[in-house]
Amino acid sequence: MTESYSVIVIDDDQEMRNSLTHLLGRVGWTVTGFADAEVALRRIETLQPDVVLSDVRMPGLSGLDLLARLSGPDDPPLILISAHGDIPMAVDAIQKGAYSFLEKPFEPRRLLTVLRHAAEAHRLAGQARRMRDELVNTYLPRYEVRKGALFPALHMIQ
Repeated sequence: MTESYSVIVIDDDQEMRNSLTHLLGRVGWTVTGFADAEVALRRIETLQPDVVLSDVRMPGLSGLDLLARLSGPDDPPLILISAHGDIPMAVDAIQKGAYSFLEKPFEPRRLLTVLRHAAEAHRLAGQARRMRDELVNTYLPRYEVRKGALFPALHMIQ
């Protein structure tokens, strides 16, 4: 069985947005499209996508502006696409935290691979955070650290 992922697609170009929505829907992704990054940003918390795919150059909030706003550990990875990108822009975006940067036109298989990898990484990171929190909150209070080693806490032993 193939894993099902969700994606938010943000592009002010309606034809591109529709094309991406169609492509991703055909391969089983749950897709929500937006023409405006500000509107999409307000919906991210409720939609909880595995990944966000956004054009770089848009009126209002650009893809790079969106990247600056999606910097929390629980935020989905952002993949930027642009017909006007260049190497310095791509390097800057990656250094600022973009998962990937693809130049239009791009090979659909490459896009699907990058999206799948980003979604898998996001889900795995979320699982790791939940496991770490469970460990810290459930098990570590029963131990204390002495000289860099864990020992059963004496107040927990009865």
